[in-house]
Amino acid sequence: MASTHKTNLEAPEQTFLPGNSNTVALECVEELHTRMKFVERSSIDQSARHKTVRKELDEIFARSVVVETEIQRMVKQGHNKAAEGQKTSWSLRRGNND
Repeated sequence: MASTHKTNLEAPEQTFLPGNSNTVALECVEELHTRMKFVERSSIDQSARHKTVRKELDEIFARSVVVETEIQRMVKQGHNKAAEGQKTSWSLRRGNND
């Protein structure tokens, strides 16, 4: 019984490229160069975008610190006014009981 099943041990078929091997190599190098330029430009664009986003986030953070400080100041003033109101109402009640 003859086996017609190919195994991985058999030599793969060779593919012959048309043209001179030097020409094929040059075309590959040109394609690689073109792709590398594209990747480089993309990296530069991405780096610029990252810098812009970081700058905007820094500005947002700085503004949020100002807002938070203002809110804390207003809350503190609100607590002081509430405490003053409680003192006033307490003295009025004491004054009425005397």
